[in-house]
Amino acid sequence: MIRDAGTDDAAAIAEVFSAAWEQITPALDPADRTIFAGRDLTAMWRGTIRHPNRRVLLRHDEQVQGFVVTARTGELGAPLHVRSLYVHPHHGRRGVGAALLSAAVADQPAWLTVFEPNTAARSFYRRNGWHDAGPVDDQEGFSTPLRRMERTV
Repeated sequence: MIRDAGTDDAAAIAEVFSAAWEQITPALDPADRTIFAGRDLTAMWRGTIRHPNRRVLLRHDEQVQGFVVTARTGELGAPLHVRSLYVHPHHGRRGVGAALLSAAVADQPAWLTVFEPNTAARSFYRRNGWHDAGPVDDQEGFSTPLRRMERTV
């Protein structure tokens, strides 16, 4: 089932994030591998859930399998920004990410950034109708290069 997340889901979301982040960190620049070390991830995700410009959807069965965060930025009609999409590694390659992305974006134009060395994620987005729009200038605080992916309708 896919539903909007509540603040009570923050700990489960933090657990999914931690497990998924651990899977991608070997491909990242060494400076980025520990960027979240020592942070209270439950509080971080609770703040994201409470943020007035964010929508957090999660998919769960008996436990949270994955989540997606979207944001409206800019003027009316601007593309939706997919800020995060993470699936717990135990639930990967079972359609969880595709279902979350579809529920969050529906038939809207959207964009996101993805780590350039994360070829699995880039392939996933291409399979789901997104195209690579090139490197981004704003690295969002990361030293690992980012790519912009876009979905037009």
